[in-house]
Amino acid sequence: MPAVRACSDNHLPNEEIHMPLQPAEVRSWAKKAKIQTAERGRLPRATISAYLHAHPALARGLAMDLGVEVASRGPVSVKACDQVAELL
Repeated sequence: MPAVRACSDNHLPNEEIHMPLQPAEVRSWAKKAKIQTAERGRLPRATISAYLHAHPALARGLAMDLGVEVASRGPVSVKACDQVAELL
């Protein structure tokens, strides 16, 4: 599983977390959602954000790990998903 660095309030990496976001899964989901995505290479931030918005439990967990403010229940906002996608 890939790892990303979590950022503290001053945006300096302070700990490593494991990211349960697999590019192949995101690409498969994007294809089913009719979102154009290349077969290889870096995933666009907008695609990652849309994937997170469609998977609120994953988005919430990553947001909490990365220090992005998010409600403990209910849908995760597009803004929070965008912030998480930017940090990944």
